[in-house]
Amino acid sequence: MSTTKVATTTQSANCTSRPDSRLHDFSSTAVGGHDSESKARTWRILTPAQRIEKLNGMAMKRAQEMEKVLTPSHPDWPMYELVRRGNPVFKHRWMVLLYAYWALTGTGLLRCPSFAFGMSAFIITYLYIELYGAILHVNLDNPSFLSLPVLWEACLEFQYHHVIPSEITLRSYPQIAADLNLIVAMQFIVCTIVFYAHGGLFNPYIHATMACGLVNAYLLEWAHRQAHFPRGKRHAFAQYLQDRGFLVSEALHRRHHQTFDVGFPVLSGLSEPVINFVRAKVCANQWVWLAAFISMTFAGLPCIISVNMRLWEWGGEVVYRGGQECDVYLYVEEILGMARALCLGLSSSCMSFIESNF
Repeated sequence: MSTTKVATTTQSANCTSRPDSRLHDFSSTAVGGHDSESKARTWRILTPAQRIEKLNGMAMKRAQEMEKVLTPSHPDWPMYELVRRGNPVFKHRWMVLLYAYWALTGTGLLRCPSFAFGMSAFIITYLYIELYGAILHVNLDNPSFLSLPVLWEACLEFQYHHVIPSEITLRSYPQIAADLNLIVAMQFIVCTIVFYAHGGLFNPYIHATMACGLVNAYLLEWAHRQAHFPRGKRHAFAQYLQDRGFLVSEALHRRHHQTFDVGFPVLSGLSEPVINFVRAKVCANQWVWLAAFISMTFAGLPCIISVNMRLWEWGGEVVYRGGQECDVYLYVEEILGMARALCLGLSSSCMSFIESNF
């Protein structure tokens, strides 16, 4: 296990800083990761809950080790102290909530009014999630925010990822996707309130655009996870997308784990020049970045949905609907119709298989 250290990065008080107490083993071969086939088998036989417990044990061990070598004045002391006080770094998420979100997302995609509308919604939300993910990363990587209420738990998990980078390959993808449960719930609530007069999620245009946003949010988590796998163990489709610039490259994300002041985008990396320029030349004030993150969390997706809807409205599409067309009973009837069609399709396929093989 490599324990390479880098010199402390000294930046202004308004920027994130990265001291030298954090490990920089990047891939799944690091810090209890798949550095041997026997260790790989050990992790594979663990249940998701057992993996979480084992990772928290590793986090506690590291925090106790750092107590012997760091002083309370060290910038990383608060992070390790939070762990030593018994705060778990990695959480057991409500998987049933994740699967409910996935069901709502899938339903939204199926209800998409047209392929062209779906493509426009996917592209605009892809670009939005790329930028939002980078701004979120800048904030949650800030050691100063470990003392903020509510936000400190997410900051602790983000910043401990630099201590145990391989945790993202050792947890299953659904566990990682479930880290978004709270923020996804907030998006559903906000969008339902903002677009209530236009039918909320009962409106297929609104539902489809939000579904595309969630697809890209979950794609971001997958992109981040795949960037930590060595090339030979990375999913072939992920490698294909990385090679064409649609997912963040291992090289860019590795630079983030080496310097901690670049490489904040974790979807594709398209926003990397913009984020770096703004932080270096425009504004490095941490409170401005926090305000941007909070604003985008509560208003970003509704604004993106509105922009996409307006574009189609200007093109002559009737996208803002109300009254009977967005009635809950029609929505339920539509869902049941899709379910019936799916069941009939599966039944037909099964009968064809039976007739041809038995």
